Amino acid sequence: NKEYDIVIGSIEVLGAQINEQAQWYRRALGKYSKYIIRIVAGLWDIHDTQRGFKIVIAEASNKIFPKMTIDRWGFDIEMLALARKFGYKIKEVPVTWKNEPNSRVKLNSYFQVLMETVRIRWNLMIGKYN
Repeated sequence: NKEYDIVIGSIEVLGAQINEQAQWYRRALGKYSKYIIRIVAGLWDIHDTQRGFKIVIAEASNKIFPKMTIDRWGFDIEMLALARKFGYKIKEVPVTWKNEPNSRVKLNSYFQVLMETVRIRWNLMIGKYN
């Protein structure tokens, strides 16, 4: 008897520990882009889609990953959107996160992920993942 099909690490749930050293504008972009991603991708109840810690049961990975089209920043979002589409249960668990001040993530990456999120929404709407 399984309770969840996918478990993801999150800094946005109770118990998470964050050592934030990023510049103020990166923190602001991260915060606001999370809301946009959650709205556009239909993942409102998932607070941290891109933390990078994910465990997926074999059945879900066999159904989700072959349908994926994005291999960049939006990879996590697409995976979670497909999990939601296929009815898999997702759980966020708290993690400890240290955000280094010298991130190599470029500012235009925030805009790339937003464009990929729009593409995911479009693919869902036109039935590309069916």
